[in-house]
Amino acid sequence: MNIFDLRSDTVTLPSGEMRKAMAKAEVGDDVYGEDPTVNKLQELACKITGKRDALFIPSGSMGNLIPLFINGGRGNEVLAQKNSHILHYELASSAALAGVLPVAVEGERGILNPELLARHLRPDVYHMPRVTMIQLENTHNLEGGTCYSYDEMKDVCDFASKNNLLVHLDGARLFNAAVATGTSVKKYSSLVDTVTICLSKGLGAPVGPCSAAATSSLPRPAGSGSFSAQVCGRPVFSPPQGSMPSPVMSSGLERTTITQRKSRRSSIRLSGPRSISPGSKPTSSTSPPERLPPVR
Repeated sequence: MNIFDLRSDTVTLPSGEMRKAMAKAEVGDDVYGEDPTVNKLQELACKITGKRDALFIPSGSMGNLIPLFINGGRGNEVLAQKNSHILHYELASSAALAGVLPVAVEGERGILNPELLARHLRPDVYHMPRVTMIQLENTHNLEGGTCYSYDEMKDVCDFASKNNLLVHLDGARLFNAAVATGTSVKKYSSLVDTVTICLSKGLGAPVGPCSAAATSSLPRPAGSGSFSAQVCGRPVFSPPQGSMPSPVMSSGLERTTITQRKSRRSSIRLSGPRSISPGSKPTSSTSPPERLPPVR
């Protein structure tokens, strides 16, 4: 009797031919970008998606996290359908590591449209977070494998362009959408700024997706480039080597940096539990009022 394991498409196993290819694969030091097999895989990912650059990584969650980290900007928001993978299955890494807050948006059977997204845009007010990205999932896992048509996705991406937003596509199962709709992976990918495709979802590979971007915006091994200053002609933050990125807005919107905030806060001094007018002295006190430490 044949038993079919339908728990997930991740339970697929490599074929005998794949195992032989792994055993014979030419390898090298990937830190220096010298692994020829990985390099060929990344070049193939570029060819399939039509993107300029691609990066082989260990997991689909990381494949979504990297574009959010690079293009979201700390303290900003990314709009995603309420049952998206980044909201439920990625350990809140978009907030914890990328510093981007995912906002749950209604969308019938996983499909977003401009009208739904427009409700979540915020006014340009300094004390509000700003939306900088839209995240799409195609096919949509929790919604039963539904997929966007090309026109539906184009409507969302046109809306994003008009509002100066970047779009990331969680394409872990994008090959399924391509088969179902007859729209090629390259055509879908041409609409978005970054895309992640997964090689272990129904394709038999033991591990690993590839993230691809329109320009060289992905972190690279030593000597082969670094974060790019732009994706699709729009600015993203490019932290200096060895420094932590400050919460600078991407997508052309300027925000207050950590240095500027410190400067403003340093001008505020707390003089204790009582309010003392300028020039006056503390009364009925045997010791100077306790001072709180300055904001650091």
